[in-house]
Amino acid sequence: MDNRFAKEWLEKWDNPNFFADPHREGLEDMHQYIQEELRGETVTIEVEFDPVALAKFEKYLATFGWTVEEAANLYLMWCAFAPDRFREWHIKTNKEMIDSAISFYEKKEYSLGYCAAVAGLDKESFIKLLGERQISIYSFDDKEEFNEELKNS
Repeated sequence: MDNRFAKEWLEKWDNPNFFADPHREGLEDMHQYIQEELRGETVTIEVEFDPVALAKFEKYLATFGWTVEEAANLYLMWCAFAPDRFREWHIKTNKEMIDSAISFYEKKEYSLGYCAAVAGLDKESFIKLLGERQISIYSFDDKEEFNEELKNS
C-alpha cells in the first residue's frame, strides 16, 4: 500500500469520524498502512489528556483494534492529505470562533495573522475564507494611496 491509496481514501471523508462505521471499506487497509508507517522513523509528541477521557477513548478504539497513536496518525494524515476537506469541516464546526475572528479583522482590531490564529486557520486559508465572504484584505485610507498601490502592482 502506498500514499496514493491513503490520500484517495482520506479525501472521501468530510469529517474525522472515521470509526462511525467500523466496517467501512478501506479502514482496515488504512490501519495496516499506519502500522507499517509507525514501524519506521517516528516522532514522539507528549500531550496531556484527562486520564478518564483518555481511558474511555482507549477502550472505544480497542473495540476496533486501534491505539490512540494510530488514530492520531489517521487524523493527522487526513489533515495533510485532504486539506480542503479538513478546512471545510473546521469552518463548519468552529463557526462562532471563526465569525469572531472575521469580525475582529473587519473592525481592524487585530492583524490578519492574529485573526487567522484565532480562527484556527493558517493565513492562506483565512485569506481564502475572507475572499469567499467578499471581505478584502486590502485597506486604503484614501484614493491616492489606492492609486499608488495600483501603479506599483
